[in-house]
Amino acid sequence: SYSPGNLYDGIMTSGTAVQWTFLRDDDTRSALSGVFNYSYSNAFGDLSTHVTGFAAQATRDLDHWQPYIGAGFLVGNTTAKNSRQFVNVDDGPYTIPASHIFIGANLNMAGKFAFQLDVIGSKISGALLIANRF
Repeated sequence: SYSPGNLYDGIMTSGTAVQWTFLRDDDTRSALSGVFNYSYSNAFGDLSTHVTGFAAQATRDLDHWQPYIGAGFLVGNTTAKNSRQFVNVDDGPYTIPASHIFIGANLNMAGKFAFQLDVIGSKISGALLIANRF
């Protein structure tokens, strides 16, 4: 994924993920997989961060929807521009590890919908993805 915000002196993000299904049971239509992801973000050239993560995920195929659950860890590494810091404050990098637990589902209807609830450390967030295949 790529968001070219740096072209407009804004917020730029890029990232990639690889998922490997290492166990599949056709009788129960379930699977176990490992997910590795990496993201880079830059906010106006003042703050940049690298986030790397790994998780194990279990999913089940129920025809029009596929619920999944997973757990893993993330490591964030952030650097702030020195001119944006208070005097005598280090500009980083600041490295923070965090646990990552998530649950979600993919819905296959006329369009594709996915929603996910994440708990990263002690913070809760959610996401909704709407996609179409051409």
